[in-house]
Amino acid sequence: MAQPLLCSDCEARLNRHGEKWVLSKGYRLQGPSPLYAALSNASPDPAFPSGTVYSALAVPDINIDQLVYFGASIFWRASVADWRLNRKPAELVWLGSPYEEQFRQYLHGDAEFPANAVLWVAVARSEHPSPVFAFPAGERVGSYHRHTFDVLGLSYMLYVGNCLPEEVRRLCAVRSPNRYMFFTDIDPIIDRNFRRRFSESPPSPKLAALREKDLSEFPQIVRDQMANLAKARCGRKGPKSSAM
Repeated sequence: MAQPLLCSDCEARLNRHGEKWVLSKGYRLQGPSPLYAALSNASPDPAFPSGTVYSALAVPDINIDQLVYFGASIFWRASVADWRLNRKPAELVWLGSPYEEQFRQYLHGDAEFPANAVLWVAVARSEHPSPVFAFPAGERVGSYHRHTFDVLGLSYMLYVGNCLPEEVRRLCAVRSPNRYMFFTDIDPIIDRNFRRRFSESPPSPKLAALREKDLSEFPQIVRDQMANLAKARCGRKGPKSSAM
């Protein structure tokens, strides 16, 4: 999924402020990622009994600004263009015109992170996380919207709205005093996001064929993920009807 979107200067800016750093610290085919190693050697914030919330400011090898910028850039790019996958329209996320402009200004360095937006960042607590990429997707939750995407051992949640709950704001990677992030098992999150995404579209013959395909040449983790996706899609009788 690719198309011309930005000028070379803007592409370079996105790369310099987020993409290059995140991709260099993320998923590895061999051995744990630098992000995993950095958080494994750190201690969780004692204010959270779960042991999964960390202050990015207390971990020297974590650049939370780069992580935030990368996540924001993915959500913004998903919203501002009409994307196509396999020559068909791909429904990703729509932030809405006001938020698109606010994020554009933030990414361009002209404004702060939008006031009515919260970003959560999670790193997989696994040396070998699921090697998957989930395109950005969104849903309405009460009075606000929640958008998600997953990429190779990282999971992002973006909340936008005028009435975001305090428990959501408290864990914002941008504005919480300790710049919080999560170090946890994100496979259930990834599975949830995939199931929601695939439940919104009708099954295809190619995915149906996954149930019959010989997957023995793939690693076990990939075989499990592909089989789960095929099962989730093929178990449906048809697309959901829209509700107003």
